[in-house]
This record gives sequence, structure tokens and C-alpha cells, in this order.
Amino acid sequence: MSVSLDEFVASDSYQAVLHDVLSRCGLPLHSGPEPAVLGELLRQDLEAAGVGVRELAGVVTTHGAELARYVQLKLVAYLRDHEGDSRVVTEDLSPAFLVGHIVEFHLLANRPDELERYVRRLRIPNARRYAARVRTIYDLALRTV
Repeated sequence: MSVSLDEFVASDSYQAVLHDVLSRCGLPLHSGPEPAVLGELLRQDLEAAGVGVRELAGVVTTHGAELARYVQLKLVAYLRDHEGDSRVVTEDLSPAFLVGHIVEFHLLANRPDELERYVRRLRIPNARRYAARVRTIYDLALRTV
């Protein structure tokens, strides 16, 4: 039986990692309904990566602590890089915000050579530099759990 993306985000294992990340970073969670378009965007991200919900669930179940540390380090790096930038607006996080991070973590753990291509498909600027940076963060997360 396959699990939908919505069911995955509502699962106990996903919620445990989500709350771990939120408590590590002291960030608020958006309590209102998810925008309908978000689910479609996340499904497109999964398709771009060639990853299914089953693989994401495996990452959360097997590497929850490492994943939480990876996301924490990414968020800290992002906030540090944009400190004092008045153009950056911080909003409460959507419950599904981890999905993209889990996709990256899965690719780094299982298909690292495909990460840059995935990042390019998402049209993230400076894809090569971004991929190298998240590889460094991933390595640090695994060493410092």
C-alpha cells in the first residue's frame, strides 16, 4: 500500500523529526491550513528528484537524528548568511517544509552525483555552489549528531 505525501507529513515519524528540528532551532510552526498549491509543488520536487514518498519515509525512520541536525545546520547557515538583510522575511514554517530537505538528504546519502542535477531542475541559483555547500553541511551533520 502506498502512502500519500499528506499522509507522510502527518505520520508520527515525520512529526517527531519536525518537532526535533523546530525545538533545535526555536522556530514557530504555521498553524493554519497548508496552501493547496504547496502539495503540488512538493510532488513536482519529488518527481524532479526521482524520489518517492517511500524513500522519504525510509530516511525519516532510519536517519531522523541526522536529518534533524542537517536541517538545523542548513537553517543556521542560511540565517547567518542573510543576517541584517532587510529583504529577508521570516514566516512561520509550514508542516511540510521538511520534505525538500529530506529529498536532498536522501540524494546525498544514496545518489550524491544526482544532487546538482536535481538542484538545477529546481532552478536554484548557483546550483553547483549550492550542491557543494549542502554536501559540506551533510558531512558535518553526520559527524556531529
